[in-house]
Amino acid sequence: MRGGGDAAREEIDAVVERREIRVEGAQREQPADPDLERGVRVQVVQALSGLRVADGSIDAAGKAVAAATDAFEARVLRQRAGTVTANDVLDAESALRKAQADRIDAHVGYRLAEAGLQFAVGVLPAAGGAQTAPALDPSRSDSRQQ
Repeated sequence: MRGGGDAAREEIDAVVERREIRVEGAQREQPADPDLERGVRVQVVQALSGLRVADGSIDAAGKAVAAATDAFEARVLRQRAGTVTANDVLDAESALRKAQADRIDAHVGYRLAEAGLQFAVGVLPAAGGAQTAPALDPSRSDSRQQ
């Protein structure tokens, strides 16, 4: 993950370790269920994978918005010079708006993947929707932050 990924990874590792400690404590109280433990591990690995994919989607969507912005601005300049029509400008604006909507979808996907990881490691939101755990990476200023 970009921009502070090491810190995010350390936090995820810490949460996973706390979960494993809770699982170990529970195992002392009752007979071990290897299928349950394996299932939890698979869930955590899948959630981490989903988070990485979602992080990549945000990066790709950001690049698409930048490219669409450049294309739109170029079309506006060409339209002022009389080399393209208003329809060309509208097409470029439409492509820009779609790229912006895709970026929003990527951020929503990241938040869903983050919630899936938190669920997999046993961290659930408190009543009223407030999170009980800190953000995975406090250095981020986008939606991947708390």
